[in-house]
Amino acid sequence: TAMECGLFEDGGGEGYESFLCGIIWQILGVLQNKGAGRTEEARGYVRQALDMMESEYPSGLGVSDISERLHLNRSYFAVIFKDAVGVSPKQYLKELRMTRASQLLSLGVSVTVTANSVGYPDIFAFSRAFKNYFGYPPTDQPEAEN
Repeated sequence: TAMECGLFEDGGGEGYESFLCGIIWQILGVLQNKGAGRTEEARGYVRQALDMMESEYPSGLGVSDISERLHLNRSYFAVIFKDAVGVSPKQYLKELRMTRASQLLSLGVSVTVTANSVGYPDIFAFSRAFKNYFGYPPTDQPEAEN
């Protein structure tokens, strides 16, 4: 009964209290379903962001660019992305760029071309980011074995 819900202290009778308690449960169910819809919507945004990152990381695409194109607040986007992927969008982009850079360098591509190919127009910023990520400069990248 509604008394068990702890919502009503007085009046109305047991039938009325049960009716109101039922309405409250229905409202809670609607709210829960809306939350589930938002979760699916958030997943859609994350999928779109991942597609953008994979195809446009060489252009210097940033988190602000992605959130603007998705028409999302940057902070909200960062939260839903991290919930879905496990890392922040900034970290994901950095890992994507650094992984690709390492692959290119191991194939013998020059540091300058590699930097430009992964979205770093400034070779010095690229070299610093690469060294921070891998612990050695891009010039020390081992070449792939055939």
